[in-house]
Amino acid sequence: MSRKSIAPFALLIAIGGLAAIELYTWSKAKHRMEPIYIFDQFALAHHTVNRCGTPEPGQRQRFLRNLELTTVRTIKLLLGRNADQSAEQVAEMLEARDAAREQEVEALIAAGGCTDPQIKTYLKRFEIRANLRS
Repeated sequence: MSRKSIAPFALLIAIGGLAAIELYTWSKAKHRMEPIYIFDQFALAHHTVNRCGTPEPGQRQRFLRNLELTTVRTIKLLLGRNADQSAEQVAEMLEARDAAREQEVEALIAAGGCTDPQIKTYLKRFEIRANLRS
């Protein structure tokens, strides 16, 4: 086989590989846009700062406002997806998730203290989420 006859196949393989990488990357990032994932990230940050953080003046209020907006949006989206569930059931589910995230934070602090790398990540998320513009 000559170089000219291999070139089209190599190009197809390269394009196919790039497409596969793009699809994989998109599928991995997609869950980060899900309302439950976003709610969980807010909950982790909230519980972490309550135990290990000292927010700047006004930062906690901004964070709590953004948490409230996120919670309302999450409830609306979940009610739209799960017509068989009531608003009370969805709220109870979110409360249970919030309690589970609190336990995760407590376990991390018990194991590594407030200097644990994951705790530091959650504290940074608090800062980022406090500065979101809704």
